[in-house]
Amino acid sequence: MKKIVLLITIIFAAASLKAQNEFQQITLGAGAGAATTYASSQIAKTTPAFSANLSYYPKKFFNIALEAQVGELAGGNAGMSNASYTNKYAAVIFEPTFHFGAIFNNSFNNLQGDFVNKSGYDFASVCKNFYVGTGFGLIHNNVTNIDQTTSYSQNIVAVVPVKFGYEISFADQYDNPMLKLNLSYSFNSALGRGLDGSSGPAPQAAASYSYYSLQLEFPIYSSQNHGMKRR
Repeated sequence: MKKIVLLITIIFAAASLKAQNEFQQITLGAGAGAATTYASSQIAKTTPAFSANLSYYPKKFFNIALEAQVGELAGGNAGMSNASYTNKYAAVIFEPTFHFGAIFNNSFNNLQGDFVNKSGYDFASVCKNFYVGTGFGLIHNNVTNIDQTTSYSQNIVAVVPVKFGYEISFADQYDNPMLKLNLSYSFNSALGRGLDGSSGPAPQAAASYSYYSLQLEFPIYSSQNHGMKRR
């Protein structure tokens, strides 16, 4: 997992050296939220989780993010035949994201987009801050407490996220974002068993978990048509 993080970080850094006459930005963010698991237990519990991400913006309306998550996934025990578990998980997710600002600023054709609202609080200026994304990731399951007859404590499975969010940016005099506030929801489907510690032979519904988060992001590199700026 560490090798994957290092490889994608190198790709981001190399891409930032290209096309310096166009807008580009790299941001570093961190946040906290809550995760809810949907698995074998009849009682879904909501537990704390934390995240950090590195995002590369080749255009203002589009970014590619590498996100790391850590936290707990848990389910309640509704009876002797139902599972109770605690999973201290860690995940790494690679996720391209499209921002609605490319549509609501009438800039889809020239692929420029815009982070900053200049036209007042109308319908378009509100909708432009929404974004959507999907991608691929890996989750390391570490089940530390379980109430089942057949189980395994650790494994790694793939996950497919679908994310929706709303981003508010605070910009400098050049309209470059200096700080971003992100409120997001992601639904993550596991492509394998182990999220709840279950490994029995009986077929089960696909396990998944949701993650609500509030995140702050800070630009660590920016370039714009008028030149490069580093912060």
